[in-house]
Amino acid sequence: MHTQQRNHFFQTITRSTRLRAFVVLVMTGIHLVTTMNLPACPFCSAVSLTFTQEIDQSEVAVVAQLVEGPDAESLKPTSQGPLPKGRFKIVEILKGGDLAEAAGLLGPDAETIEAILLEDKPLGGMFLLLAIEPPKLFWSSPITLGPESAAYLRKLQDLPKAGAGRLAFFQDYLEYSDETMARDAYDEFAVAPYADVRGLRDQMHPEKLLAWIENPKVQSSRRRLYATMLGVCGSNQDADRIEAILRGKDSELRVGLDALIACFVTLRGSRGLDQIDELFLTKSDKEIPFTETYAAVMALRFLGEETEIVPRARVLESLDRLLDQPTLADLV
Repeated sequence: MHTQQRNHFFQTITRSTRLRAFVVLVMTGIHLVTTMNLPACPFCSAVSLTFTQEIDQSEVAVVAQLVEGPDAESLKPTSQGPLPKGRFKIVEILKGGDLAEAAGLLGPDAETIEAILLEDKPLGGMFLLLAIEPPKLFWSSPITLGPESAAYLRKLQDLPKAGAGRLAFFQDYLEYSDETMARDAYDEFAVAPYADVRGLRDQMHPEKLLAWIENPKVQSSRRRLYATMLGVCGSNQDADRIEAILRGKDSELRVGLDALIACFVTLRGSRGLDQIDELFLTKSDKEIPFTETYAAVMALRFLGEETEIVPRARVLESLDRLLDQPTLADLV
């Protein structure tokens, strides 16, 4: 930012001490974002560790079949005994085969694995089991696997450690019929660097992303991811459909508003930011909910990093609109 612009900006925000703190916080966030790797979805948070992270943190990882369920009495809420446990037989080794063999878990006379199982599960079901601290091995709670999950886990071992090539694999499992795999694919995007998702641009499917964004049944965290991805690969026509959501009243579709605003401006540029100013940042006769203004500010934080799309000075112009709104200052 030029010195003259900076001086004007900070002279203006002295009108409100509390608002000054708010805007400084926003600009600090923009500075921090520019000095670190953005996650692929800056508006998302991972639901849990990815399968890859869990396997990496374990010393033994196996696909195992439930051969003996917990005692029915131990599953009752009134049970006072030890935690219910099930017994599992290893079907496939994903990691640490030598440690599993040393623990007597492989071969014709292999012992079964005993692990805490807090629910009644059907015998024969497949699970991911993880262990640490050999040679005794302490096993985690089993993770239920669907019919395709074992093959999915096997493929993870051959993927690149990072980059667009890795995300290309997980893109095929977003909103997959097996929720365990769909969740893992989302989490992989949520923890990946933003540069990786931009590298995936030519392999993305904007129509599919738009369909998910416009589906009220899609989880809000995932809608944020899909909006971020659409901002990378979408067109001006796609921006029209996002604008319809921003101007509409469907509260279910507007969940994830911060990512939708960022997507819209990323596709439209400074012209799109003019429309965001009108909808969410400009004082008018209609009252703009604080949550919507806050979502717009979070989008501005993201856009402040994307200087090739919207100049930093233009982002500051939008923030300036908040300075004359005492109601906002009272909420900060």
